[in-house]
Amino acid sequence: MQVYLGIDYSQNKHDMAILNEAEAVIAQQTIGHSQDGFLKLD
Repeated sequence: MQVYLGIDYSQNKHDMAILNEAEAVIAQQTIGHSQDGFLKLD
């Protein structure tokens, strides 16, 4: 199964969504625009 990651980048936070092949969201998370937030992305 292929999955796709979309990231909405902004100045204060970043919204992420993982979608499956049918374009259904299977996970989503918001991280802060900080070192801790980017560590969560990794």
